[in-house]
Amino acid sequence: MARILSNTGIVSGQTVEAQQVSQSIDAFSAINQKDYDISVSGSFKVTGSQFIEPDTLLTQIKPFILSYDETTGQIFKMNTASIDDGDGGNEVYKTGSSTSNIIPSNFGTYENTGTNSTIASGDLNKITSACSFIGGGIRNTASGNLSFIGGGERNLSSGAGSVIGGGILNTASSARDIIAGGCKNTISSTYGQNQIGGGRCNTITGPQGGNMHILAGINNTVSGCYNSFNGIVAGSNNTISSEYATGQNQIIGGNNNTISGYGSDHSTIKAGCNNQIISSAHSHIMGGSTSTISNFTCAFIVGSNIIASGSCTTFVNNLTVSGSAAGTSIVIMRGLPSSDPSNVDQLWNDGGTLKVSAG
Repeated sequence: MARILSNTGIVSGQTVEAQQVSQSIDAFSAINQKDYDISVSGSFKVTGSQFIEPDTLLTQIKPFILSYDETTGQIFKMNTASIDDGDGGNEVYKTGSSTSNIIPSNFGTYENTGTNSTIASGDLNKITSACSFIGGGIRNTASGNLSFIGGGERNLSSGAGSVIGGGILNTASSARDIIAGGCKNTISSTYGQNQIGGGRCNTITGPQGGNMHILAGINNTVSGCYNSFNGIVAGSNNTISSEYATGQNQIIGGNNNTISGYGSDHSTIKAGCNNQIISSAHSHIMGGSTSTISNFTCAFIVGSNIIASGSCTTFVNNLTVSGSAAGTSIVIMRGLPSSDPSNVDQLWNDGGTLKVSAG
């Protein structure tokens, strides 16, 4: 414990003894200095250098420091928030609603009330969620925690961990969704993790659905009830809306094609227009127009205006078998019935002779 300077024994009009002043010498001497508590009232002027033993300083977290005025030599108590870094007020960024978020300092109007969130540029951008980021653009809003908007105009990222790269009027409202760009694209599903690459007016939605995608195109819709992994590659006005299945249906381009219904999964429409797969699994329509597979499994259509009538069957308008360059064609039909099946136009094998049933 430090000693205290004392005036004990010092009386007015009496002789001052050496031992009565030696304590002052011990306190202020640079050699063999002893610890004393010293309190100064009024001004205190020091010439020469000053030194503080670093190991004797107390550690505290306070919002104040001591500052020195080079003109007057005075020392002041200063709030750390008022420190001038000497750049003439040209700071690029400043704190938003609190010290835990950041907004641009010298341009634009912003609102950032999120914790650990940043608005880097643009104008009229808004963050209300934690750990979120807006890179630029105008009138964008990040309201989901951990959300990201790169730029663009009037985009809304409200799902937790959702990402919008840019574009205009895009909305990602379920968790971990991604919209790379485009215009008026919307994602809102229960389980999230959906993606829209671009295009215009594309929608991913559905209760109990997730992991769905639309890569591009216009007015395409993917939805799922208790299924996932449905996707549209491109095209316009295409729809996937299967229910209560494993999903994994795909439309690869075209216009106004539809995969829908209870139990549709692992089915594909590859381009064409006005084609439909309804409540059918593992079925495929390869282009063409106005063809339908309904309530069949493993049915295939190649052509147009065809209505599938059975499972595990391929339906075509016309079939040409072209052989090799040498002109040889081989057609093998295994498992043909050996008696008339009484089914109109069905082939059967009458002892080695190929016949067509009249029904």
